[in-house]
Amino acid sequence: MVDSIGGAGSALIGLQALDFNNSAIRQNVGLTNSLRAPGPDSPSSIVSTLRSGVAQLKATKLGLVRGETIVTVSLNAGDRVQSKLVELRSLADRASDKNLSSADRDEIATEFQTLREELDSTVSNATFDNVNLIEAGASDITIVADEAGRTITVAAQDLSASGLGIEEISVSSSDQAADAVSALDNAIDIAADRFSVLGEADGKLRAQGDQREQLVRLTNPNVGVQINTELTEQEASLLAGEVRDNLGVNRLSIANVQSQSLLALARG
Repeated sequence: MVDSIGGAGSALIGLQALDFNNSAIRQNVGLTNSLRAPGPDSPSSIVSTLRSGVAQLKATKLGLVRGETIVTVSLNAGDRVQSKLVELRSLADRASDKNLSSADRDEIATEFQTLREELDSTVSNATFDNVNLIEAGASDITIVADEAGRTITVAAQDLSASGLGIEEISVSSSDQAADAVSALDNAIDIAADRFSVLGEADGKLRAQGDQREQLVRLTNPNVGVQINTELTEQEASLLAGEVRDNLGVNRLSIANVQSQSLLALARG
C-alpha cells in the first residue's frame, strides 16, 4: 500500500515537473502555440504572404511588359513615319520647281503617292496584341503600374496621313507642291511631338517594369529563407518534445527509486 501511494505521489510530482519543463523548453527555443495554430505572424503565414506578393509582382510585370511592347511597336513605326515625311517633303520641294518637265513631275507625283501609301501601311501594321496606338481613331490604353492599383495611361497618337494633315496634298503642279511643302513641314513638327509623347510613356513603363523585376528578385530569396526558418522551428519543436519526454522519464524513474527506498526503510 505504501509502495502504491508513494509511487503515485512521486509520479504526480514528476508529471507536474514534466509540464513545467515543457513550458520552459518551449520558451527557451522561442516556440509558441502559433506552430500548432498558425496566425498572421507565423512562418507559414509569412511564406504564404510572400508567395502571394511575388505572384502579384509577376502579374504586374507582365502587364507592364505588354504595355511596353505596344508602345515600342508604335515607336518603331513612328520612326519610319518620320523618315517618310522627310522623303515626302523632299519630293514636294522638287515638284515645286516651275521649270520641271511634265514627265519628271508625273514621275515625282507617282513616287509621292506611293510613299504616302507606304506611310499609312506602316501605321496600320503597328499593332501588337490587337492594339494600335498610332492609327486614325486609336484609343488610349491604361496599364496597371503597381500592386496598389495605380495606373499609367498612354495616350494614342495619330500618325496616319489624315491625322497629320497630308492626306489631300498633291504635287501635280508647282503651286500645289509649294503648299505640300508647307503642310509637310507642319506634319513633321506634329509627328515629332506625338513621337515624343510615346517616348515619354515608354520611359515610364520601362522604369516601372524594372522596379517590379527588382522586387521579384528581392522577394523570391526571402520566400526560401522563410521556408528554411519554418523548417528550423519545426525541428526545434520536435527536439523540445524529445527533451521533454526524456526529462519526464527521468523524473518518474527518480520517483520510483525514492519510493523503493522509503519502502525498504519502512520494512527494515
